[in-house]
Amino acid sequence: TGNEVRRKEIKDVMDKIFKVQKMGELKLYLGIVHEKGERPDGRRTAKLHQGPYLDRLMKKMNYERAKPARTPDLPSVKQTVLDCPGEDDIKTSWPYISCTGSVMYAACGTRPDLARHVNSAARYNKNPGNNHVLYQKQGLRYIRGTTNRGVIFTEPIDVRDEKVTLMCFVDTDWAGCLDTRRSTVGFIIQICGGSVAWKSKLMKTLALSSCEAEFMGLTEVAREVMWFLRFFQEVGISYNTPKIFCDSASAILWAQDPVQHQRNK
Repeated sequence: TGNEVRRKEIKDVMDKIFKVQKMGELKLYLGIVHEKGERPDGRRTAKLHQGPYLDRLMKKMNYERAKPARTPDLPSVKQTVLDCPGEDDIKTSWPYISCTGSVMYAACGTRPDLARHVNSAARYNKNPGNNHVLYQKQGLRYIRGTTNRGVIFTEPIDVRDEKVTLMCFVDTDWAGCLDTRRSTVGFIIQICGGSVAWKSKLMKTLALSSCEAEFMGLTEVAREVMWFLRFFQEVGISYNTPKIFCDSASAILWAQDPVQHQRNK
């Protein structure tokens, strides 16, 4: 009943500003499919995916019959600017920039598992080489087998608890970029088991240790969490204390007790 009252209040406000037409429950929005479901224990679920959009991408890139890959990246292959062709070398005819943009739309919409891949591929949009193309094709083969994968939100066990709980996970590779030796940070923020924010980003500051790189990652996700909390306060939503998970014991200890030391200035 409370949700229905809130829905009517929002609709009345929007009617005063925009010309609104009620079309029923959401099913498709900007290429994103919304599907309702239910778990074996009776809890309701809502899934967001871009299956039809990715199927069209596979057809466009002539990869609808490609052999699926298990991962979007090849761990044994590192991206580097040294693989870019020189002035006298033959440029690739592969539509690299177009493919990057198409995959990026999915990575920003419902596919956080593609964020790291598209972030790495986009660094070489200006002058891609053969190894960069192979890297991108690996990503297409991964998408080929996971077109209907997306974000699933699950109804909480105790529906009486109307407080929102943020679950955050962060990780960083130390000096992972072979060209600049900068670190890449990746984090994901979830509500009700579904991802609501994620990022894979090449850090601007050079980290001198793995602890420092992980601490930078914790800083990035903490800034995003603070934005969410201020948004909840603005719209009047109660929330529990957010939880941030990190796999670096040294960075966790440093966050709990920020002592001054020569190695962490």
